[in-house]
Amino acid sequence: MLLAFLLLGSIAAFLLSSVAGGGAGLLLMPVLVLLLPAASAPAALSIGTATSSASRLIVLRKRIRWDVVRWFVPAAVPAVFVGAWLLTFFPPIYIQVLIGLFLMGNLPAVFRKTIARPAPLPVESRPRQLLMVGAAAGVLSGFTGAVGLLFNRFYYRLEMDKEEIVATRAANEVLLHLIKLVLYASFGLLTERALFAGAVVAIGAIGASVITPFTLRRLNEVFFRRIGLAAMAIAGVTMTTTSSAQVIAQNRLGAAVSVAPREVELTTRARGRQLTVEIDTIEGPVIEVPSRLTEIPAETRAEIARKVGQGSIVSVEKALSLAGRQWEIEFRRDGRVYEFNLPRADAD
Repeated sequence: MLLAFLLLGSIAAFLLSSVAGGGAGLLLMPVLVLLLPAASAPAALSIGTATSSASRLIVLRKRIRWDVVRWFVPAAVPAVFVGAWLLTFFPPIYIQVLIGLFLMGNLPAVFRKTIARPAPLPVESRPRQLLMVGAAAGVLSGFTGAVGLLFNRFYYRLEMDKEEIVATRAANEVLLHLIKLVLYASFGLLTERALFAGAVVAIGAIGASVITPFTLRRLNEVFFRRIGLAAMAIAGVTMTTTSSAQVIAQNRLGAAVSVAPREVELTTRARGRQLTVEIDTIEGPVIEVPSRLTEIPAETRAEIARKVGQGSIVSVEKALSLAGRQWEIEFRRDGRVYEFNLPRADAD
């Protein structure tokens, strides 16, 4: 069922990618991470995106702007090695959250009545700009799998029409995707499962490329740009929510709020560590960090033992408040829970 959804989603995503100028990778990544480990998902995606770029290149070869390609590709090719290399050190979900938030910034523009055409880039500055954008696209593409939508506005500023954007982007990206596939394979990320998922995505990409020319002919330039903005916003929401959920799960993030007659507590958790911020109506703000009895100096532990007596310690916390540093000790005795504070001599 999930594979059928991936196939249909690939057709829709790559058709939208062609019309919007990018975005298939950002839309498909949440589905791929359900089938594959996070590090292998970009490898599977690159099989589909390479197939999509190659098929669009064939279909729209007469509309390629080679003056753009000759500056973009030389900067992007070496940069993609850096992005793929970074993928071997840590997963791309943190960058994906930032990309998603950036793309969500296009949401207000989707609902504007008019969409102004971006100011064209001066001809003399285009080579320099293309080199910088190519390098950025290479690094992010190698690291996250695909980031085409991030550079939509840049393509608009090159005074390209919709067919030229689709064709030129395909020419810019096809070599990057092929290089990434070789790199992913050398890093052991192109597993059997990734190959299978990538083949499903590739079939959907070919189907979308066949439909693309007929779709582009029926769109005017303004609607074409509006679809691009909408695709950026949707991809941003999808990527932010999905990647954020992964960040929360991997880092075991959590939060809780409790309200008592004289205090309000906000407790946050990350990777097994806990931090509590307490607003006390008498003591004011207090920051509390769980601790262990063994961290307390021996003379202070002796005083705690005298106070607890035959009871059992429930929790030990380091606390910082306007009154200074202190240890907060909770203990249970005779079925009741008690609390007391002792000054801390440490300087942390």
